[in-house]
Amino acid sequence: MTGGYVHMWETRVRLAALLAPLLSTFILCLKLPVSAQMHPPEIRMVYPLGGSAGLTTRVTISGVSFRNAGAIIFDQPGISAKIVAPDFSKLPAPTLDNDNAPVVVVDFTVDRAAPRDIYSFRVISDAGVSSPGRWMVGRELPQIEEKEPNNGRSQAQSVFLPVSVNGHIAEASDTDTFSVDLDAGRSFVAEVVAAQAGSPLDSLLTLQDSSGTEVATNDDFGGPDSMLAYTPKQSGRYFLTLSSSVGEGGAEHAYRLSLGYLPLVTGTLPGTIPRGKTTELTTFGLNLPATFPVKVPADWPHGLAHVHSADGVTSNGIIVGVSDLPLVMSDGANTELAHALTVAAPGAVNGRFYKAGAVDAASYFYRFHADPGRRILIDLQCQDRSGTRCDPLLTLNDSSGALIEESDDSTGRDSHIDHTFDKGGDFVLRVKNLAGTNSPDLVYQLLIRNPPDPGFSLSTDLRARGVGQGGSAVLDVEVSRDRWKGPVTIGAADLPSGVTANTVVVADGVAHGLLVFNAAPGAPLGGFPLHITGSGVVGGKMITQNMTRAVDRIWNGGEMSLRPAPVDTLFYAVTPPYEVAVRADSTIVALPAGGSLKIHAKFERRAGFDKPFTLNVLGLPDGVTAAATPIPNGAMEADIEIKALANAKPGAYTILLDAITSNSPQVMLDRVSQPIVLTLQPPKPVAVNPGGDDRRRGT
Repeated sequence: MTGGYVHMWETRVRLAALLAPLLSTFILCLKLPVSAQMHPPEIRMVYPLGGSAGLTTRVTISGVSFRNAGAIIFDQPGISAKIVAPDFSKLPAPTLDNDNAPVVVVDFTVDRAAPRDIYSFRVISDAGVSSPGRWMVGRELPQIEEKEPNNGRSQAQSVFLPVSVNGHIAEASDTDTFSVDLDAGRSFVAEVVAAQAGSPLDSLLTLQDSSGTEVATNDDFGGPDSMLAYTPKQSGRYFLTLSSSVGEGGAEHAYRLSLGYLPLVTGTLPGTIPRGKTTELTTFGLNLPATFPVKVPADWPHGLAHVHSADGVTSNGIIVGVSDLPLVMSDGANTELAHALTVAAPGAVNGRFYKAGAVDAASYFYRFHADPGRRILIDLQCQDRSGTRCDPLLTLNDSSGALIEESDDSTGRDSHIDHTFDKGGDFVLRVKNLAGTNSPDLVYQLLIRNPPDPGFSLSTDLRARGVGQGGSAVLDVEVSRDRWKGPVTIGAADLPSGVTANTVVVADGVAHGLLVFNAAPGAPLGGFPLHITGSGVVGGKMITQNMTRAVDRIWNGGEMSLRPAPVDTLFYAVTPPYEVAVRADSTIVALPAGGSLKIHAKFERRAGFDKPFTLNVLGLPDGVTAAATPIPNGAMEADIEIKALANAKPGAYTILLDAITSNSPQVMLDRVSQPIVLTLQPPKPVAVNPGGDDRRRGT
C-alpha cells in the first residue's frame, strides 16, 4: 500500500453546482396524474443495501407515494441512477389514500473512483420529494445473494472468500449461517452493514469451528452493526452465523455481509490531520501496513473524514479529525496532575486511552492558559473512532486540581465544555475513558477552540417537501442567534420557472419566520434544489448564511417523527394540485391588542375530495391565539377567529391559514393559504366622558 485518501462526509460539494448540468438529463418533468397523493413519499426499505465501485447494482426501493418516480438525487457525485419504470397502465388507478405503486426499481451505477461511503439519496415522484434513503459503496468484492434455507450448520450456505452477501433476517427466529474455509494464521474479518445504511437490523455475528465450538462473536462494533475478526490456529471449515441480537426480523431487516481476509482499520495515529499537508498515519487493525501517507486538500473546511486504503481491497472507513489547530501528540506520560502536558489554546491534542500492562486506562492531564473574560470551547472526541468501546469524560479544573466544570455524553458519548473564565490563569483538563477499556487503537482528539464569530444560523422542518400547482407550501425557518441581536431576512434563491417565495424579515427577538412557496397553475412539474438563505448586519457588515440544519417529517405508518435531513439533499418538487386549496378574503388585517377579528376563508376542493379537515392559523405571535376550526364534509368556506391578549406586543407579523388534511389518523399535512400580514395594534383607548353625570342633572 503506497498511499491513501481522505473523504469528507460532513461537508459535501454544493449540490447546485453538481446538478446544474444534470437536471436536463434527469427526468424531473414528470408525467403525473391529475391528483397528488396525500401521503408524502417515504422510503421504507432499500435492497440490497450497497454495491461496489465500478459495478451496476439493481436496487429495489420500497415505500409509499412512488407512482411515476422520475429521478433519484444523491447527496454527492459518484453514483448514477436509471429507473426501471413499471407499466402503470397495469396498476390500479391512484386514489387520495393510496398510489398503488409502492416499489421503485433502479440501477445504481457506481463510478470506479467513487469514495467508499454511505450515500444519502431521495426519490422524486408525483407526490413530491421522498424522505432520505441510504446506500453504501463498499469494498470491491464479488456480490452474491443469501440462499434460504441456511439456518444452522446443517443448512449452511457455502461461500468462497472474499465475498459480499446480500440478505435478510426474515423473521425473529431466522439465523443465516455460512460455511467458510479459513487458513491458519490469517486474520479473517466479517463485516455487517445494516443499521448504518438504514436497516432496522441489530446484528449479531458468531463463529464456530468444525466441532461446533464458538471461537469468536461480536454484537456491536461502534454501533448496532457487527464486525468480527478471528485468526485461526488451525486451517479448516468454520461456520459464521448472522442473527438479530434483539430477536426481531422481517423483510426490511436487510444486511450486507462482507467476508474475507479483509483490511480492518480500528484506529490511526495521529487521529487529527492538517489540511494541505501529507501526514504519515500509523494504522491499528488487521491486514494493514504499519503506516501510509494521507493528504487532505488545502481548501477543505474543518470536519470529519474517512480514511481508506489506496489499492487492493478497500478497508473499512475510519474517521479522523481535520483541523488547522496546532497539534500536540501526547506520549501518555501525563497521567498525573503534576506532569500535565502544556498545550496551546487554541490547539489540538491527539492521545490514546492506553497504558501498557494496565487493566484500565488512566486519566490524562493537560494544562493551558486563559485570560479573564475569555470564552473557550473544549471538545473531547473518540466515539466516531471507536464507538461503544470508548466513553470519554472531560473535566475542567483550576491549577490546583479543584473542579470547575465536568462534561459526559454531551454529543453522543463525546464531551463538550463551553466556558467563560471569570479569572485568568492556568487551568487543567483531565480526560478519562469511563468505559474502562485500554487499547492502543483507542485514539482520542482534544480540541481547544475559540468560539465562532457572533452571528446566526438557520434550520427548518421540511414538512411535505413539495408544493402543488396553483397552491402554496410553507417552511417554518428557525433563526438561532449567537451573541448578536438584529433582524434576519430570509428568502429562497434559484427557484425554477413558475415557483415564487416570499421574503421574510424575522425581527430581533423573534425566532421563527414562515417562508411560503407558491406554484403557478402551470408551473412545470418536477424537483428542484432548495437553497434557503438568511441575511443580517453583524458587526457592521452584511453577512449571508445558508441553511445549516434541517429535519424531515417521517410518518412511516405511525405517529410523526422528526429525523435529521442531509442538508445537501434539500430538494422540493412541484406536484399536481393538492386535494384542497385555501384562500383568504383578505391578505392584510389589523387587530388591536385585547381585541378579536374573523378571517373568512374559501376552499377549493379537487379530485373528488369531500372529507372533513381542520383549519388552523400558523405564525401567530405570543399573546395571539386562534382556536382550531373543524371544517365538515363538503364545506366550501368558513370563518376563523383570532384573539389578542391586552399585553400582546404590537408589530407586523406574517401568518397563514392552514388546512390540516389527513388520509389516516397518523398522516396530517399542511395545505396553506397565501401569506397574510397581521398588524397587531396597541389597545384601543377607553372612552372617558369628562362631564360625568352632570348632564343628567341639567347643570
